[in-house]
This record gives sequence, C-alpha cells and structure tokens, in this order.
Amino acid sequence: MESSKMNNKKIIIGIILALLCIVVGVVFFLLRETPEQKLQKYLDLGAKYVEEEDYENAIAAYDSALEIDPNHADAIEGEITAYVAWSDVLVEAEEYEMALEILNEGYDKFDDDRLLQAIERVESVQEVADIHDDIIDLIYEATELCEGGDYLAVAELLADNVDILSQMNEAGVDRYLYDDLSVCSAGIYIIGDDYYLYVGDYENGNREGNGTWVSIYHMDYDGFAYAVGEWSADAPNGQQTVTTHHGEIVAEVNFTRGIEGKVVDGVWDGPVTWFFGDDNKFAVDFDNGIVDIMYTDNDTDDDSPYHVGYSMSGDEDAGDLVFGQDDISVTWGIPGYADEW
Repeated sequence: MESSKMNNKKIIIGIILALLCIVVGVVFFLLRETPEQKLQKYLDLGAKYVEEEDYENAIAAYDSALEIDPNHADAIEGEITAYVAWSDVLVEAEEYEMALEILNEGYDKFDDDRLLQAIERVESVQEVADIHDDIIDLIYEATELCEGGDYLAVAELLADNVDILSQMNEAGVDRYLYDDLSVCSAGIYIIGDDYYLYVGDYENGNREGNGTWVSIYHMDYDGFAYAVGEWSADAPNGQQTVTTHHGEIVAEVNFTRGIEGKVVDGVWDGPVTWFFGDDNKFAVDFDNGIVDIMYTDNDTDDDSPYHVGYSMSGDEDAGDLVFGQDDISVTWGIPGYADEW
C-alpha cells in the first residue's frame, strides 16, 4: 500500500515538473525576441543616441542592427548621419584629425559620397585654420587703411597677399570674417576669382547697413574700384557710389570714373549720376543693370553710336555719354555683382 502511495507521489511530482517545464518553455518562447524585434530595438536605440548627440553609441547601435540585416537602409542612413554629425562636433572643437579619422572609418564601411564630401569639407576647413592668423592680420591691416580712406593701399595690400587669399579659394571658403566683429567689423570675400574687402555694418554675420567694398588691385587693367553705400540681405541694396581708378598711383591716375545711384542686388536700377572727375557728370538710366539708350546715331562712323546719358553741366558743347555695343550688352553695378562698374 505504501509502495503504491509512493508511486502515485512520484507520478504527481513528475507531472508537476513536466508542467513546469512546459510553462517555462512557453514563457521563454513568448519572451524570446525575434530577429525583427532585435533589429527594431537597435534602430530605436541608434535614433535615441543621435537625438542625444551621443554619436559613438549611436554608431555602435546601428552596427548591431546591421549585423542582423547588413543591407537595412534605415540603419545605413542612420549610421552615416551619425558619422557626419559627430565630425561636425569635432570640427567645431577644432579636432580636425579626429574628425577625419571617424569619417574615414565610416567611408571605409559604406563608400558613400556624403562621407567623402564631409571628408573634403573637413580638409578644407583644416587648411584655412592653418592660415587663420595670417588672414585675421590681413583683415585688420586692410580695415585700418580703409577707414583712413586709402583705398588704393587696401587694393594693393590684397594684391600683395594673393597667395593667402588663393588658399582660401582653394579650400572652397568664399568669405572670412574677423574673429570679433565688435572689434573689427570687416571680412574678406571671394566672388569668382576676385577678392574683396568689406568694412561696415553686420547683423548676424551678414552685411546689413552701411559699408565700404574694395576690390583687389588688378595689374591686368591697371586699376581698382571701391563702392561706398547701403547693404541689406548680405548684398548691395540701396544708395551706392562706385569709384573706379585707372592708373597705378592715385596721384598719377589716368582718369577716375564713378557712378552714384540706387542698386538692387548689386546692379544699377533707375536714374544714376555718371561722373568723370569732379565736374564732368551725366544723367543715365538703368533697368536692372542694363543701360537705357536715349537714341542711336546711325550716321556716325564711331564705334560708340549709342547715346545713353546727357551732360548735367549745362554746357551745350559737353556732348552726351555714348556707349558701344559691348557696353549696352552687359550689366552695370557693384564690383563682383555685375559685369561692369
């Protein structure tokens, strides 16, 4: 009898153990993460780390996701974004070598053009950083000359330092502002292959207010130009006066030409005063940078048959301002913003 009870007890225990095993197995099965669930967990984790700007852990999370699905587009996109964002933080801290190291690591993984472009961008910033002090010194010296009204000296100073400016150009930098605009409100700008100094008002790093704009001294046409006037939206807008000097030394200038009037986005628009020296002035009209023609003298053998401005001197013998074909086919305005000035 006791033996029978013992056997029944063993059977019950066995059944209980079996049931426990089944329950544990079911629970394990229910709690087990599928590959899809694991993938989503790592994707969410990577996005969370990116939002927190913890790019190193974000990259690790996306790497884990890519171990599950090596071609998952969101994981690849997220990791590339993390690499680029991390490099931006490092560049801001002037840790250029570290930025290049992590970008190259990402490029080796993904061979993506965005990472290659980021590498080139960091290399350019690093190149400019290497000449930072030289550029800042140049801006400061040029600004002092400009504020003293010696625009020729400014133009020649820029020309003498074209090697420094060309390094900016090669690095893809089109402007370089003084470190502290409250100390020296000025910057050097590159438009096309030409270099300019701006000295004047700024707002949030943009030219806004009154300013002076001086072009580099050009040996090819033996002259330089400068504009004094109003700026808005980081461009010449409003009343401006452009003066162009031809001749290497101001005291021996062959002639000085100037235009005074209103510009819109750097080109003359409306009536302007065109002057040679102090006395010889003409009234001329422009429409979006293109000169208005008063009339054409078809009977003249001159290469300049287009009469575009009348003399403001009151002298009947002063004649009109005349243009040739090339002059009426181009835009006129501020140096760097128009074809001619």
